[in-house]
Amino acid sequence: MKVLDLPAFVKSWRVWWHAMQPKWRQNQQPDSLPVPLADNGDELSSLKKPGPNGLVTVLIALKWWIEAAQVADSGWEAAVLDMTSCLMRMTAPGGGKQKATAEVKSRKKQKVSEEGVSNP
Repeated sequence: MKVLDLPAFVKSWRVWWHAMQPKWRQNQQPDSLPVPLADNGDELSSLKKPGPNGLVTVLIALKWWIEAAQVADSGWEAAVLDMTSCLMRMTAPGGGKQKATAEVKSRKKQKVSEEGVSNP
């Protein structure tokens, strides 16, 4: 695909990427990159989308972006770093669900101790 209007394409890409994010990553400016990832294990399962609006298409669009720019583009580099961070988090053990898993384990332990049942 040939990008004819790079600024409009970049803005559309950012809005699209931002809209895919979980609520905790969204900010007041949907045409900017989302809130940076924190090292707290928050879930990113909303990004695991197949099909024409999924991650593969987002990656392809990044390729079109840099081809249209034809030179180093700090906005593109920031977008690639953000997406890379998300992919790293999603492919880490737990797949970005560490916080949810820890909370479930904590609740189970609490329930067991409240019931007076020994924990094996």
